[in-house]
Amino acid sequence: ISTGENKIHLPPLDLPYVSHIDDKQISPIPITDDVLCKDIESRFQDAQRRRGTLYDSLVIAGEGEPTLRLSTLLSVVKKPIRSACFGCAVPSTIRVVTNGLGDAVPENHGCAKQMKEAGVSGVSVALMTASSEQYDEWMHPCLPEEISTPALDVVCEFIRGAIKAGLSVEVTGVDREEVDKGTTEELARSLGVLEPVRW
Repeated sequence: ISTGENKIHLPPLDLPYVSHIDDKQISPIPITDDVLCKDIESRFQDAQRRRGTLYDSLVIAGEGEPTLRLSTLLSVVKKPIRSACFGCAVPSTIRVVTNGLGDAVPENHGCAKQMKEAGVSGVSVALMTASSEQYDEWMHPCLPEEISTPALDVVCEFIRGAIKAGLSVEVTGVDREEVDKGTTEELARSLGVLEPVRW
């Protein structure tokens, strides 16, 4: 897709897609981390058979925030689906798309470091804007009552932690007239992000 000067290369439509196991499927098997990993593995293997190619990256994204189920995310990354999905021991990249609020969940503290230790190589964080008010209005963050810090500050701290942990960090912003792109770009750089904001 061409968007002005920037080109975005979308993956082919037949890549394996797993957002969740069908909620309508009534099964006596509970959806555990192992069941989810096996489902992902089987989808990758099916796609690999159809396309005849190996995959060198895995992106964990979709409907909902993956860090809300951090233990599951870490389990998926650590499991041996890597070799089955990618045809090698370790894929070159495992990226997580996140809102950056994972550390607001008390048991997730330090989630960027945990993801890095599990094998995640990068994160794409929805910074969206440099304005706390705009962020709250557009993102509707839901933070635990004991956190009085503005949500955008929590996101910024997550970005700093991700960079410190050694993750590759990309930030995204919303392309709207009322967003001060210059200030948002400056904020991203001040946090240590090397790449420009992806609008």
